[in-house]
Amino acid sequence: MKGEDPEHSLTVFDTLDLGNPKERRLAVYALNDYYGGVFAENKDSLDFWQRDLEMGIKHQWKKTKSRLDALDDIEIPGEYNTAIESVNEIRNNVSHDFTETPPRDILEKSRELAPEWREWINEVSEEYERHQESLTATEALVQVGKRRLEYIEDSPQNYSFGLDRRQESLNDDVSELRQDLEELSDEETVSRGLVETIADVMDLERDKDSLENEHGLREEEARREEEIRQAENTRRVIVTESVNEFGEIVVVTHEVGQPDETYVLDINHPDTPKDVRERLADLEPNEEVQLRIEEDMIRDKNGRIKTESYVAEIR
Repeated sequence: MKGEDPEHSLTVFDTLDLGNPKERRLAVYALNDYYGGVFAENKDSLDFWQRDLEMGIKHQWKKTKSRLDALDDIEIPGEYNTAIESVNEIRNNVSHDFTETPPRDILEKSRELAPEWREWINEVSEEYERHQESLTATEALVQVGKRRLEYIEDSPQNYSFGLDRRQESLNDDVSELRQDLEELSDEETVSRGLVETIADVMDLERDKDSLENEHGLREEEARREEEIRQAENTRRVIVTESVNEFGEIVVVTHEVGQPDETYVLDINHPDTPKDVRERLADLEPNEEVQLRIEEDMIRDKNGRIKTESYVAEIR
């Protein structure tokens, strides 16, 4: 089924009032969809894999630029970099922070450049496709190997749970295999050495896939554990004293089958989000709410370490 024309995303963008902060948040998603839609239009010419389309526009733009490196006479305007990377960054900020207000000027500039960039990317994608069709068998195999190495290589900092060392090891192997491919790239025919090197690259790619799967499983496990921890720290409370002049509110837990606990909470604690602080300030005695109460380790004026409760979330 043919995908929807990316131009529709710009039509949606143009209906939004950029003077309204909430509508600017929506405008970011429209621009992100536009740029991503154009990449999807050119996926075959740029030899994108399905997983490339499932990633953000920053990744897609980086991969596009790596493809265009094969062309000698292509110069990428710097303003295109700024537009795409800015939209990607703002979109990430908006999706992770419901109070984030996108800068209007960047959105307007990225919108202005969008049609021009689409025309340019369509032209260079076709030129790249013609270049690919002219490659010899050796050049094509070397290119396949190099592209798979691009996928395998990554920053170890992107991997937690002790898996960073495995990525470091993969990067070392990538460097060696990339050098082998360079040395084999000038051969007129496909040699046994090139075939064996490509086989080594494919083995390394399987190791990378295994690492990705394990990291994903550990992230999911950590996410579930965090959800359980947050649920355990969420308590139904009744306000006994509203916020006083010192910014303190007094609440008592009200859970069936559990003893009541009284909390004196500082709503100005640095880890209490602004929107939560504002809602706490409006609470009146006898109101019943759900609070996620966390603990922070602090050092008192005598230098002793103690725990301090604060409100992380209100429902």
